[in-house]
Amino acid sequence: MKTEVKDKIEILIDFIKDLVNEENAYAIDYLSAEYYFLNGGCLEFAKVLNHYIKEAKIVINNDLDHFAIYYQNQYYDVRGKIQDSNFSEVTEDYLKEFQCSYGRNVMIQNFSFDMAIIRELNNCSSCYVKKLVSSINS
Repeated sequence: MKTEVKDKIEILIDFIKDLVNEENAYAIDYLSAEYYFLNGGCLEFAKVLNHYIKEAKIVINNDLDHFAIYYQNQYYDVRGKIQDSNFSEVTEDYLKEFQCSYGRNVMIQNFSFDMAIIRELNNCSSCYVKKLVSSINS
């Protein structure tokens, strides 16, 4: 049985999920991070990944019900690499309109959930996240 090796983005995704499960579960009613980010919080997750992977593009599927990122010919969401290719890039204006109309309003200490996760990742005691992101972007 062949085991698929995770790429660095998938390692970052797992780190983010673990962090949310350990530190911020109360903000999402103690749902698992994966469940939350697959059922309404996908844009927040895409924004976190896009913050760290600057060349990634936020995309939405053709059914207009799931956001992910596109980076180096691959789509990613909270599950890691996804095989679905029915996505289109979204504009900044579309994202703003979407958030005004449908966005969740999860807040942690006066920060939107995606920004709270980014702040938490930036405050990690080790340089692990910084090194991992640097290796992804190089």
